[in-house]
Amino acid sequence: MNVLQMLTRFVKTVTPNMHSQRRQALEACVKSAVHQNKLTITRLGRGIRGKAYEKHKIKRAYRLCSNGHLYRELPLIYGALVKLVSTSLPRPVILVDWSDLDASRRHFLLRASLAFDGRSITLYEQVHPLCGKEKPAVHLAFLQHLKAMLPEQCKPIIVTDAGFRVPWFRQVLSLNWDYVGRIRNRTLYTLDNGDNWLPCKGLYAQAGETSP
Repeated sequence: MNVLQMLTRFVKTVTPNMHSQRRQALEACVKSAVHQNKLTITRLGRGIRGKAYEKHKIKRAYRLCSNGHLYRELPLIYGALVKLVSTSLPRPVILVDWSDLDASRRHFLLRASLAFDGRSITLYEQVHPLCGKEKPAVHLAFLQHLKAMLPEQCKPIIVTDAGFRVPWFRQVLSLNWDYVGRIRNRTLYTLDNGDNWLPCKGLYAQAGETSP
């Protein structure tokens, strides 16, 4: 089975209830993205296969990307994708991070990606304005959405960078999940329930490639 046939099967699998014409447009744009390696509307349209004029192909890509029905179906698509790739992984490693979406830093992307075979596969993502960036309520809602999409017995390991702090880790633990978080020099830690706090940088000398 070649790549294009695999993409056809994959798109059908994650969009079982999508309108057939919308699914065909989505499939055409996905195949175009694979071929063109570009995600602008113009390049997506130009890469669509078929005998139609180029301007009509570009309009087809534009109509798909501005289709409100498609965006309302995104949670269902993400849910099908998550179940497809995580069913055989009882302890998946999921990377969560924030990214800037524009140069003016007005919109930000919160994304969960599956670390698999040396690459990351997007499982779920949300867009938030600056006022929602790194807010505990936003984080909790994101985790709850992710949990609802994962198989019931799945217990992921959530990996984050230094921008995620104690409230986030507590939210992860409240779901009975595990986490790995990056820390900075000024972060403190305790081994006796808060009686004594020590700088994390004191642990660096003990770090190694294997567990103690």
